[in-house]
Amino acid sequence: MILDVIFVRQVILLSPLQQHGSPNHPTTLRSITLFKKTLSTCILLGVCCAPLALVAQQDDHHDAQQVNRQDDHAQQQYVEHKDWKRGYHMNHDDWDRGQPVDYRTYHLQQPRSGYEWRQIDGHYVMANTSSGIVASVVIAKH
Repeated sequence: MILDVIFVRQVILLSPLQQHGSPNHPTTLRSITLFKKTLSTCILLGVCCAPLALVAQQDDHHDAQQVNRQDDHAQQQYVEHKDWKRGYHMNHDDWDRGQPVDYRTYHLQQPRSGYEWRQIDGHYVMANTSSGIVASVVIAKH
C-alpha cells in the first residue's frame, strides 16, 4: 500500500516537471498541494469510517440472529392438545421443549410474577415456572 502511494506520488510529481521543466512552477506546486489534500482526506475518511463499518456489521449479525429465532417459532407445527387448559399441570418434557417468547411481540397478556409464556407445538402457553400449572393457552397464528 505504501509503495503504491509512493509510486503514484512520483508519477504525479514527474508529470508536471516534464511539462514545465521547473519544480517551482505554479502548476507543479498546485498539483503537489492538491495531491496531499486528496491523500489526507482519503486517509482521514478511511480512519473515520472503519469503526462505523464494524458497528454496521455487528448490527447485521444481531438482526440475522433475531430473524433466525423468529423462523424457529414459525416452523413449529401445530399439534392439538385438548388437555392443555387453565389449571392443567404441564409435563416437564413439554415445557422444556418450548421456546420462551416475549409476550409484547405476540400481543399476549402480561404474565404474572412467577409465570412465563412459551411457544410449544403451535400454542402459546403461560404457566407457572416452578409448578407447571397452566394459566392460559392461545393457538399461535402463522
